[in-house]
Amino acid sequence: MMFSKPVWNTTKVHCKYTYSFLYVTYREPVLHRFLFMSVKIAGVVIILTACLQTGCQKALHFPPDDPTLIPARTVKDVYVAGFESNGAHQVAKYWKNGVAVPLTDGSHDSYAWAISIAGNDVYVAGAEISAATGRFVVTYWKNGTAVPLTDGSYDGSATAIAVSGNDVHLAGYVNSSTGNTVKYWKNGSASSLSIIGRDAQAFCMVVSGTDVYVSGYQFNGTNDVALYWRNNNPLPLSSGTEFGYST
Repeated sequence: MMFSKPVWNTTKVHCKYTYSFLYVTYREPVLHRFLFMSVKIAGVVIILTACLQTGCQKALHFPPDDPTLIPARTVKDVYVAGFESNGAHQVAKYWKNGVAVPLTDGSHDSYAWAISIAGNDVYVAGAEISAATGRFVVTYWKNGTAVPLTDGSYDGSATAIAVSGNDVHLAGYVNSSTGNTVKYWKNGSASSLSIIGRDAQAFCMVVSGTDVYVSGYQFNGTNDVALYWRNNNPLPLSSGTEFGYST
């Protein structure tokens, strides 16, 4: 879905559910259209709203400063990504308006951690076991078709996804003998965000124009440090004297 210079506003609320990413689209019956997205990671929901009307002066805050200013909305579609056991394996899937869409045949373990909708296309980020190596391959699915990003030499997973124009952005990790290394992929091309040998993880990402933001943590030798990467550059948020995570 292409926007005309969307302006994002964020807020966080606690949530007891895990292992899912919720994407809701709706339209207003009056003048403007808005996108509502909530990212559910590590027990926290990040809610994003974007005003899609060209020339809009102010994006909608959620929750609103004045609820009476919000016009009535009709929900169109609700997308949720996650996974479910079939008794033998975990099966990556997404649900559209409550109807499950499996992403694998269920013959091996697979997981879905994030979802993004662009027009009529559904993108889901996660991982699935390689039959050749027995390790988890970093994978995303576009409309149910798997696109592997690693060869299965090491375990890994995509944990966040964002689609901007014709570009598909993903963040996640690849595990090796030195621990997890946070990776960023743009249209399949990978770059390392974290210091190799320092355990790290990515939880969420946002693309704004040409800027790419990824949140997570990185071990500093003593504690995990909450930080985010902007265009591959780490920006610490916590002091590192105690454990910290940014989601």
